[in-house]
Amino acid sequence: MINNYLLVLFLLSFTGTSIAEDAAQLVLDGIDHSEYSKKITDLDEDEIDETAGAFLPGTGEAGAIEVLEDSQKQYFLSQENPEITQPNARDYALERGQKVIGDASIPSDRLLEATDREIFKSIANQKDYTFSFYYIRDEFDVTDSRGVYQQTYIDDQSAMRGGTLMFSWEKAIVNSWVNILWGANFGFGLAQGNGRFIDGERSDTEFSLWSLPIELGLTVELPVSTWFVLSAEAGPSALGLYQVRSDFDNGAAGKRRRQVGTGYYAEARFKLSLSNIFSHTAFNYFSQYGVSNTSLDIIARMQDYGNFQDDISISGQSLGVGFTFDFL
Repeated sequence: MINNYLLVLFLLSFTGTSIAEDAAQLVLDGIDHSEYSKKITDLDEDEIDETAGAFLPGTGEAGAIEVLEDSQKQYFLSQENPEITQPNARDYALERGQKVIGDASIPSDRLLEATDREIFKSIANQKDYTFSFYYIRDEFDVTDSRGVYQQTYIDDQSAMRGGTLMFSWEKAIVNSWVNILWGANFGFGLAQGNGRFIDGERSDTEFSLWSLPIELGLTVELPVSTWFVLSAEAGPSALGLYQVRSDFDNGAAGKRRRQVGTGYYAEARFKLSLSNIFSHTAFNYFSQYGVSNTSLDIIARMQDYGNFQDDISISGQSLGVGFTFDFL
């Protein structure tokens, strides 16, 4: 009986192995490894297809595999250092639609070489708008019915007239042998000094007077050459005065006094081209920022203000200096 059971088990195990082999399943005990090992180890080096990218253990020489250090890692696009260069002057020029050497859109037989100075000359007097800032000395005449301004901001031993810092934006209307522009100016100035009593004795009270001009103007420019330009500007203006005294508490009546006057102004400028002097820097500014010209301005200004709440008038002439940037 026991012999019959053993015979049945033996037949079942043999039958299971045969079925697995017929089904193309891998049976560990059913493969003769020696035959495959022999086929692999007996391969000649010429029979190995190196382009296939396969690596067979034992076929490489010691040290044949190079291990890259972390600093030598190669990426399709490096995550730590993408090595993407920053845009240069040529890139900015192309972005602005300018034609530069190396641009494939220009036929090779039409390429022209030009120096920075030659390029500057072609755009020196061209502009869409301008921005300038300049400083005007406070040398204007201020008169009032009681002479308070004269005593406080001019005659006092600690008086200080700081002048006015102005900012200007102008839009070009005409670009030709004469340039015409319109625009607006605004700025701020400061004067300080100690007050006086009625009997003329000096007070410890300090006064600060802020001046805030706002102007609309029309400008006419005469481009004499690429080296310098003469210009004249004039228009209506409003001037705000804001006075603060130190002897009153914040919020107290009379601590601050505000008033606005109206009038007009006029300016004449001699504009020396810095771009013509520093042509290489000028080309870079034009390529990157669209600055067609940068100039150093010598300014003569006159102004006349009245109609303040107090009996005050401000008029006269003064000089100033500044910079102007022309943009295309």
